[in-house]
Amino acid sequence: MKKYKIGIVVGRFQTLHTGHLHIIDELIDKCDIPIVVIGSSNKSRTPDNPFTIEERTSFLRTVYGTDITIFAVPDRKTVVNDNSWGEYLIEKLGFKPDVIISGDEPIRNSWFEKLNIKEEFIPKSDCGNISATKLRELMLAGNYDEWKEYIHPKLRSQFENMKKILEDIQKGNKYE
Repeated sequence: MKKYKIGIVVGRFQTLHTGHLHIIDELIDKCDIPIVVIGSSNKSRTPDNPFTIEERTSFLRTVYGTDITIFAVPDRKTVVNDNSWGEYLIEKLGFKPDVIISGDEPIRNSWFEKLNIKEEFIPKSDCGNISATKLRELMLAGNYDEWKEYIHPKLRSQFENMKKILEDIQKGNKYE
């Protein structure tokens, strides 16, 4: 029996990196039912959201297989990061988890305070202080050696494909 029955991690995972992996590993260690929620599931092929929900799901499945449950949640049509976002998420999931585990992001600290859901924050320093934005920049620069330091070995073969998607988006090309 683990500390919590149902726990969630929420992220866009627009390059699954070691910071995400650390938080997901904490989720798996602490929760009987670890659930990874992919946010902005309706967004793809933009500079901030280059990868499709299918690609992001594939990244997670490649690393974790069936050790996690994955939910996709689209953005709201209204402001995403306000205090009611936690309520929106719970409505979309259809259940209330026992805990949310996340990086200590100030914007997230108010999402669940009214919902009586335990929150556990992992300091960014424990997660390698890396961001998906930085990793996308490394890909566009062709800097595989630095990029791979933050990527699970099972995903490193995706570098050229992800780089091409980013380049096509940057050029304004439609990606097929």
